[in-house]
Amino acid sequence: MAFKLSRQQMARRELLIEQLRDGHAALETAIQIFNDAVARAKDLVEEVGGDWRNQFDDMSESWQEGDKGQEVEQLVADWESMEFFDAEAAPDDPSDSLEELATGV
Repeated sequence: MAFKLSRQQMARRELLIEQLRDGHAALETAIQIFNDAVARAKDLVEEVGGDWRNQFDDMSESWQEGDKGQEVEQLVADWESMEFFDAEAAPDDPSDSLEELATGV
């Protein structure tokens, strides 16, 4: 009995290695695009939250304590408390492990 990959199995293995590499590269790119968008969203939230906090703080105490002031205070607090999380890095590329497996003896 032969312990060797058949031609068909070798072809499938090679195709899968290529697909894994392509998929891993696409995953890394998607994570980078996502994290870049998260960074820009954080910048916007910090900018708006800071600007609105300064505007709110410049209003009179009576306005701040009024209905509109309380509504604006909640809006500002919502912007200030917004949290974003970066995506984790892509896992190791499994194509290397598949490629390193012996194909027979």
